[in-house]
Amino acid sequence: MSGVDTFGLPRFEEIEVALASDAPHRWGLTTSRKFTLIAEPNEGAIWLLCPAIVQQTLPSPSPTNVISVSFRNIGNQLYYQVGATSAPLLREVYYFLCGVVYRAEQSGEAFPDVIEGELAAWDALLRMPTFMDRNREIGLLGELWVVWRILQNLGPGAISCWTGPSSEQHDFRLPIDDLEVKATLSHSRDHAISGLQQLVTYGRRTLSVISIQLKPAGGGPGASLRDAVERISLLLSGNPASLKKFNEMLAGVGYSHASSYLDRYCLRSNPTLIPVDDGFPRLTLDSLSCVLSSSSLKRIRKVIYTVNLDGMGTPLDSHCAHDALRSPDSGDLYA
Repeated sequence: MSGVDTFGLPRFEEIEVALASDAPHRWGLTTSRKFTLIAEPNEGAIWLLCPAIVQQTLPSPSPTNVISVSFRNIGNQLYYQVGATSAPLLREVYYFLCGVVYRAEQSGEAFPDVIEGELAAWDALLRMPTFMDRNREIGLLGELWVVWRILQNLGPGAISCWTGPSSEQHDFRLPIDDLEVKATLSHSRDHAISGLQQLVTYGRRTLSVISIQLKPAGGGPGASLRDAVERISLLLSGNPASLKKFNEMLAGVGYSHASSYLDRYCLRSNPTLIPVDDGFPRLTLDSLSCVLSSSSLKRIRKVIYTVNLDGMGTPLDSHCAHDALRSPDSGDLYA
């Protein structure tokens, strides 16, 4: 593009090559603020660094944003650092960083204000009403079934336990337990697993999968996605902070109040809680490392597989159910 100052920014293809290598790569940009771009293969990360004199308050991206903003010390120099680690949209992250560079050079604003302005611009661009496809709609219906039970048992503040919309590893994070929710319209408990990390937990935390089978309600009892959102919103109406957080999370997963989700569903069977232990069918980095060399394993970019969980776990309507998941006196969301 002739006539456009690119400030020494590389093409994204060069970023991809650097991320596929064995060592970090740096690009010193031709900017007044001495920006540096770094690709770190070990983390799958790209960062934009800007020298900082003192630690100022940094903008806080929304919980659903993949962008990370922090400070970083390299030698005796303090830097602002903005970018992302192992994000599924690294190309888009890079374009965001390019926007930050252009805004910084043209506006003369303080760097935290530059980041905040660029975040606001991208948020405005993406705030158009969206309509989720059927798979995402069913997935959200499953998560909201769990949200309803947790709120009924633990109170409005427990909305923070719903961590899936914040791009966390698992859908729910309880005090010592993680939960991954899988919902399906299938007659069997067949569920898609995305990646080698989805069914991994760390430290002493336990992980369980909640398997939910839904079916069209027809003329019987049931609820649409819009019904489910309205019922939970009503439950949270006495706690404005929790209701605000709930709406932010819905926006983060692509739900728009302006869209119509009128198809009604009900439970096909009792949801079950299945501990992820040695008997759970799963693929992980550890399991694949037993059959693949480390160099081969690094070349696997994406893994999606389907597991069948028929006959496994404990029904969530039994007395053995987790305290946070007990059947509420007011009934279930899709009853």
